[in-house]
Amino acid sequence: MADENPGGVSPRIEPSRHESDIRIDGMACASCAARIDELLNAIDGVTASVDFARSRATVTCTGAVTAAQLVTVIEEAGYKAEIG
Repeated sequence: MADENPGGVSPRIEPSRHESDIRIDGMACASCAARIDELLNAIDGVTASVDFARSRATVTCTGAVTAAQLVTVIEEAGYKAEIG
């Protein structure tokens, strides 16, 4: 039987990655957007950009973070959020 890993190097496994577009209602100013941006980016595996003018967040997640969890974080901060 041939050695399938002759160098003994472990294969690199990339974590799953997905992007979500989240509509956010209730932001009154750019400071609201900055607060949401900070909350989302504090989550391990999340990179977020919140656009106050468009009332949207674009979020890239790696690992087990779900879009539903992101919505929960936003709503717990006092805003209305929905995916899409």
